[in-house]
Amino acid sequence: MGAFWGLELQPLAVTSLLPVIFYPLFSIMSTDAVCREYLKATTWLFLGSLIVAIAVEQSNLHRRIASQLLNLFGLSPRLLMLGFMIPTALLSMWISNTATTAMMMPILQSVLVEIEAEKNIRNMMFLAVAYAANIGGTGTLIGTGPNVVFYDAIYQNCPDSPISFFVVDLLRLPLGYSQPDNLLDMASGYVHWPARPKE
Repeated sequence: MGAFWGLELQPLAVTSLLPVIFYPLFSIMSTDAVCREYLKATTWLFLGSLIVAIAVEQSNLHRRIASQLLNLFGLSPRLLMLGFMIPTALLSMWISNTATTAMMMPILQSVLVEIEAEKNIRNMMFLAVAYAANIGGTGTLIGTGPNVVFYDAIYQNCPDSPISFFVVDLLRLPLGYSQPDNLLDMASGYVHWPARPKE
């Protein structure tokens, strides 16, 4: 299996389904047991967040949020960066980091072309959106994959635990914005604006 993943001997979607065929064939696991691993509750939770991402993109909600914040913050580079970081972090709390970044990058690109931003400013803005997506993703259970894996581990090892989606979010939300590395990421991007000479 490792060779199939590493060398991509088959498309990854095909490789991911090989255990369904070969585990029962070689009596490693039953078909029922293998398929249950594919359809865990956390998998459906993550799939639900991707469906929300598609709904947000189809309804252009992300564009409306970004345009409202641009109207609020203006076109100053520092304020523009803040105006993109806030909606990215907020969207990333409910949609996966990757989906949020993929939605916000084309909007950011079109704004940067419109204001004729320099290369170093463009690079800083792209990094700011990526950092904001990661920071927002740590705030809720469905914001990033490792949070879902953590919840699944708790659920599997302590099925009688009172920890629910709501409780996990209450615990994660303050942590997402109070961790020193997250604050340093936000502050360094905002305070240490590129001061290099023009290329």
